This record gives sequence, C-alpha cells and structure tokens, in this order.
Amino acid sequence: PCLSQEGVFNVIKNALSAKMNERPAINIWNLSQPDGIDKYCMCELCAPKHNMPGGLSNTLFPFINKIAKEFPTKTILTLSYFVTDVPHTVVTNYSDGSTLPAGKVEPNVMVAFCPTNNDKNKPISTSTDVNAIKFRNSLDKWKQSGGSLYIWDYAVNFAYYLFPFPILHVISENLKFYKEKGAKVIFFNTSSTEDSSMRGLKSYALSRLMWNPNESYEGIISDFCKAHFGSAAKEMEKYYKALHKNAINDLSGIWNPFSGTGSLITHANPDVSVEATTFFFIKHLTNYYSMI
Repeated sequence: PCLSQEGVFNVIKNALSAKMNERPAINIWNLSQPDGIDKYCMCELCAPKHNMPGGLSNTLFPFINKIAKEFPTKTILTLSYFVTDVPHTVVTNYSDGSTLPAGKVEPNVMVAFCPTNNDKNKPISTSTDVNAIKFRNSLDKWKQSGGSLYIWDYAVNFAYYLFPFPILHVISENLKFYKEKGAKVIFFNTSSTEDSSMRGLKSYALSRLMWNPNESYEGIISDFCKAHFGSAAKEMEKYYKALHKNAINDLSGIWNPFSGTGSLITHANPDVSVEATTFFFIKHLTNYYSMI
C-alpha cells in the first residue's frame, strides 16, 4: 500500500486498533513489509522519498513511527530486511506539527534487523564481506535510533536443507556483537523440517550459546553427540568437528544462505571443480563418508 497517504494510514490504524481490542493482553504487534517485496508505491508522494538514500525505509519507518505514536503502550515491531536494511533518511512529520529526525524511531518501536546475504562463515563483526560491512554500518545507526533492536539471523542454506551448513564457530562471536549493539531479542532462522542437516545439533547449540555465548562450540558438540547418538557418538563428534574445522579454513566466500544453488551445492557437483573450496575438497568428502 501507499504509505504516504493519510487515508491509508487511517485504514491500517483502525484495523490494528480493532485487533488490539480483540486481544488486549498482546503487547507486541508486527507491522512489516511482505517477504520478497521488490516493487512498491511510486506515486507523486512516495517516489521522491523512495528515490533518496534509504529507499523504502523512507516511507516505512515514518509510517511505523506514526502508528507507534498512536499506540504508546504497545510495542510495534517491523522488519529492517533487504529493501529496508538501511535506516530512513527522511524526517517523520506528525499531524500535530511535531517531527522526529531522520533515522530515529519512537521508543516503542522494535526494529527487527535481518543480516541476510552476508558470508555466514565469518563473524559479522570482523568480516570483510561487503554485505557484512553494510550491516555493521546499519546496526551502528539502529543502535542510535531510540527504539529497541531485534536480530533475525540465519543459520541455514535455503537452497538445500540436506546440505551441511556448519557455522557454530561464528555464532558466539555474533551473539556478543549483537549484545554490544544493544539487541534485546535474538532469533536464529534455521529449518523446521526433520530431515534438515544438523537440525538437532543446531537447536541444542543455539540454545546453549544464547544462554552463554562464551561457551566452546566444540564442547557443546561433544555434549550433544554423547547425549544424542549413543554408540555412534564418537564418529558423529569427529564428523561435526571436521565439518567446522574445514569450514573455518574455507576462504571461498560462498556461504550465503540466499544465493540459491550457487551456495555450496555447485561445489559438490561432479561436473564442477571442487578444488576451489576447502570445505568440499575431495579428500574431505572422503573423510566425511568414512566417519559416517
């Protein structure tokens, strides 16, 4: 919808108010753009804002600010995701004549920041990946925005859930970094399907690390394997640790959960040279199979 017209604002405000009245005990209300959006209003009110640095953020976040001001006792959650992963560069203008500076949100706004297509094999705090640098800059700005910060991170390869995606070695560093940036909520997006690679280990390890990011991921792997695999514990521990060791040494830069079949899969295709990446180097694959 057009986020610049007062009529649209009133329709959404009234609909949200009705839902709040139905469920008064609910404190957090999610008002976000759809997943996968790539086209949005370019009317004479929106186009000048969308053509400025900030893009869709320049209409979304002022809109969210105005909604939040209408419901000061509720938290309004909204995504900073792909087309809104940078803060807005326009002022929020309220109907009473007051304003809020560019990049600022109302104190009851919770920004769900999604570091999406960065190299997940490297800590976001130190990675030289261009997207990681962009996300660090955005997080610095959101930290100063005046609202609260929610992190939605990814620990999965969406192209093929069966493929190993071992990134426990960076999770503790990322958690420390997000806490430093003032994050109040952390969510890790993996996969809920039962046949996903490392599903049980990731659920267990992420839970442990969110309690204490200073724990050793290798110690967590050992504990999980002993508790979960019975007589296969020794081999599975060696397998999981080998995956992570080889991932740490992998400099291919292909660890992007959103890059389709180009993410890891082509590197295990017999028709493509796997020598370019240490993670699926032939001798490593042979070693994984021998453990299994």
